[in-house]
Amino acid sequence: MKKLISGLFFLLGIFCTMIVFKPYIFGIPVPVVHLLTFSILILMLINCNFKIDKSIFKSKLIIFFYVLLISSILSIFFLPSVWSKKSLSYAIQLCIIWLPFLILLYSNTDKFLYKKSFLKGFKISILIHTIWGTLEVILWNTIKFKLNEEILAPLLKTNLAHHPTSFTYVSGSFHIRPSGINFEPAYLGILLLIGFFIIKSKLVKIFFIFLMIVSLSRTAILGLLLISIYKIITNRKKYKNLLKPMVVSLSFIIIFFICLQKIPFLQERVSTLTSRMTSVTDDTSKDGTDRHLLYYPLSIKIMMSDANVLQLFLGYGARISGYPFQANSAIAEKIRVENFVPGWSVESDLVDIFLSSGLIGFFLYYTLLLSNIKLIKDNNLLIMNLSLLICGITYGFYSLTFFTLILIFSEIEKLSVIENYSENKLKIPNESNNVINSTIIENNI
Repeated sequence: MKKLISGLFFLLGIFCTMIVFKPYIFGIPVPVVHLLTFSILILMLINCNFKIDKSIFKSKLIIFFYVLLISSILSIFFLPSVWSKKSLSYAIQLCIIWLPFLILLYSNTDKFLYKKSFLKGFKISILIHTIWGTLEVILWNTIKFKLNEEILAPLLKTNLAHHPTSFTYVSGSFHIRPSGINFEPAYLGILLLIGFFIIKSKLVKIFFIFLMIVSLSRTAILGLLLISIYKIITNRKKYKNLLKPMVVSLSFIIIFFICLQKIPFLQERVSTLTSRMTSVTDDTSKDGTDRHLLYYPLSIKIMMSDANVLQLFLGYGARISGYPFQANSAIAEKIRVENFVPGWSVESDLVDIFLSSGLIGFFLYYTLLLSNIKLIKDNNLLIMNLSLLICGITYGFYSLTFFTLILIFSEIEKLSVIENYSENKLKIPNESNNVINSTIIENNI
């Protein structure tokens, strides 16, 4: 049974980033990742050789989930049904999938074996997305073939929220933005970012950087720079000086500039990426960057002027942070969201969590991430939490299935570190007492 569950965790690591895979069961599309999660839950219950550890109910992640549940329930009383239904559907998902999953996994004696299997699958998933994204770029730029639109969408029989092959409009022309086996280029960007730090092959790292540039992902490039700085600073004690990381960084820079001189396509991509980063408020940019920048100050204005007391502290409801922007006609017109289909969320974790779960949820979430970064020893999970913290400022990631799983594994890892520390601390005085007692006995003899 242990091997079977471990195998399912491996598959979960692969498919958790591919939410587009939704086979129809009784006419209803069900994500493969949910089928795998349910299967694991059932098998862990059948193989119930453990006792529920009640300490998990006091964890930061559980409490954050509670806040999301409460805010979703409150949305019934304050929001139109078309919005509250969306939030309640997430609340139901929390209750029947993620809360039981966290509780049962934390109480399972084989949780670290399952974590290892999950991370193996996750690394393979990143490589699969990378290969697919590369094929998207090559096929479009050679024969104008839209891989996702011509192959992926018909195969899945689905109508994705974005075009299966995404394009962006910069400096008067359209450019392909690969999304991997997904529907959003930003998701590929953060997977490439995580892959750069957790996959050891230097050749693959160079490939990740290349595809980050080709995918025009500003979020991934920003994350790459900030996490690199963090890693150099925090690992400085491992070196007598910073010579080794500086040599490695310099080598990457030299290789990049050599490629830039030799590959015209890469030159064009760097130029386009630079345009995307510098033309933040340029009217020729049609990617909504100006709207994203306005979300931050306007969210504070909304909470201070439009929200009631409950909404200020507990938010408007999980995954429906777009409601207060659309409900205020002046703001909606200013940021051009008046015609958006109800039920959308702001594409920034910083704003989304603030409006969805209020001041309480915002405080809980970011103290959760910071405590993860401070205490977690597993480098894979550390990088994932850093990526979520940094990239969540500019885009929306925390509600993605694979990040929900990452937060669950991170919470389990962190609580185990705290538990081990507490046990070791308790052993010290006991050992001291034993030494004292033995000394007294010897003296008496």
